[in-house]
Amino acid sequence: MNRQEFHTQIKNDWVDINNNRIFYREAGNREKPVVVLLHGYPSSSLMFKEIMLLLADSVYVLAPDMPGFGFTELNDAGFTPTFEQYALFLNAFLQSKKITKAYFYLFDYSAPIIMRVLTQNPELMQGLIFQNGIIHKEGMGEVLINARKWLDENTGESLKQYNKLFELDYTKWEYLNGIYDRTKIAPEYYMLDQYLLDRPQIKAFQIALKKDYRSNVELYPQWQLFLHRWQPRTLILWGKNDEVFTMQGAYKIHELVKKSELRIYDCGHFALLEYPIQISDDIKRFILNK
Repeated sequence: MNRQEFHTQIKNDWVDINNNRIFYREAGNREKPVVVLLHGYPSSSLMFKEIMLLLADSVYVLAPDMPGFGFTELNDAGFTPTFEQYALFLNAFLQSKKITKAYFYLFDYSAPIIMRVLTQNPELMQGLIFQNGIIHKEGMGEVLINARKWLDENTGESLKQYNKLFELDYTKWEYLNGIYDRTKIAPEYYMLDQYLLDRPQIKAFQIALKKDYRSNVELYPQWQLFLHRWQPRTLILWGKNDEVFTMQGAYKIHELVKKSELRIYDCGHFALLEYPIQISDDIKRFILNK
């Protein structure tokens, strides 16, 4: 690969869906296996930029920014911040890109979003790659447990604590907590996330979305039955020091999908930023059966 090819692998573009201008990144040959990379909170498709370059010689990768995240422009006043709405958005995005079968990367918020889509459209599922995204209560860390407790208490002090989850200190903590090598985490990741989060109306949007996380917990048993029945090809990648989605979540998925592969990394929530080469190699081996 020459220098010019390396720097032109990722394409950045927008597509209009329901009056929203959806930003996405793509790389690789459309004739190769499709991998859909979907981010979580508080990140965007930016988190996949390095691994997209590493994967593009073997697969076709798509990474959209969900409404309210990254560079997607949310213009639909009727778009409500619920995980069900995000599932409808993802399905519409896949249709716009004519994706009929793919490997899906389930990380953080994207795990419940993708599981909603796949339980309604199992024919889309070629394989699953879980990375610190859960479908079991056992994987819920103290952050999620406390967030729910603060909302249930619904006092001035508890809501003050809850709202701190949307400030720079917390955003930075998600990136740096549990990491092995701090020098691998470029500050522009969490600074850009917070800059975009602080835009007018976006923070209120994100606060409302996190409140809806409990709707995911209610669907956990349904998703567990779905995976138990279908037994899809599954790769589980996990940052073992993550305090948002813990190792128990990885073990439960591994137990549920009998032939799943489990790879554990000495890092926190954003494993891709510390181990992009190792994880890209794991993904290529998994997809290409090498």
